[in-house]
Amino acid sequence: MPIKQTGGDIRQLNLFQTFYGPRDTHKQLSNIIDIWDAAPKYVTPRRNSNLSVYAFDQVVERTFEFKGDVLRVRTAAAAFKDASGKTVIKLPTPREELIEDVLRKIAVQQKLASVGLTTLSTGEEVRVFNVRFSLYMLRNELAKYGHSIKYADLVEALMIMSGSIVEIAYANKRTAIHRAAILTSLVGVSREDLRNDPNALWEACFHPMVVCSLATIEYRQYDYSHTMCYRLSLARWIHKRLSMVYSNAGMLHPYKLKLSSTRNNSGLINHSTVRHQVRAIDDALDEMKSLHVIRLIERQQIIEGRKIQDVEYTIHPTMEFIALVKAANARQRDARNAINESAKV
Repeated sequence: MPIKQTGGDIRQLNLFQTFYGPRDTHKQLSNIIDIWDAAPKYVTPRRNSNLSVYAFDQVVERTFEFKGDVLRVRTAAAAFKDASGKTVIKLPTPREELIEDVLRKIAVQQKLASVGLTTLSTGEEVRVFNVRFSLYMLRNELAKYGHSIKYADLVEALMIMSGSIVEIAYANKRTAIHRAAILTSLVGVSREDLRNDPNALWEACFHPMVVCSLATIEYRQYDYSHTMCYRLSLARWIHKRLSMVYSNAGMLHPYKLKLSSTRNNSGLINHSTVRHQVRAIDDALDEMKSLHVIRLIERQQIIEGRKIQDVEYTIHPTMEFIALVKAANARQRDARNAINESAKV
């Protein structure tokens, strides 16, 4: 897909690829994308109360809350032919989430990204965020954090990401709907291509909401290396959530997290009993504590009658996490100031 870059697009990409904090920490950082990353668009195998599956259409619908707004996300399964030629229908899972995170990391670390305009077959020009990569890059990065994957499974995951449609909109407002594939375009490399050109790379374009966030600086730097190390998807979700909304992190400002809101917003707690739901969050927070993201966790049960109705967690971050949040605040503020100044020229 040919991409026509402009000066503003190049400037925004440079801001996206720049990180704050000690230089030796930059390799462990990446970007988290506001509403797009908050949306529970990846599907766990089991169902929960906030998940509706329409068997005919293979669509999963959830609602979630982000910064005071209630939004709706619908994820439609991808249909494609597997290695045997059989047509299969699959929804994206946490496996695909890890691959998306790695692709964004490649876009900032390997400098293999471009942002600009491309012309559709209808003649319409749209903004795109494009990344180039090899399967070896993806496998190597995933294996580095303990997520080894076979080539065939990696190709399948990319097919799912390029065929699965994600639709995000405000639940109670008449507003525009963002509807597109997780990867809106995917250009693969065959074995014959590699024989002719050993340096040939795959290409993919991210969802339009990622492009919009790039233009409006609705993204924040976060500790990519920590989130890639988590065994539990819920720990990864909580860490990303803190990185997005906990901008006043400090020793005197702990973060409040409720079982009910975590269950509803993450889509990752599929247990039917409160006892098992509590265990799922406890395990996730304990894993974050083991990686020195959290230093202290306080739990308070909310009881009605003899039953536990909810649990409120008070999370005290480590100094390392607080330092990362302060660096992210400064970087986001300076990036927005730079865009505003350039707009005045």
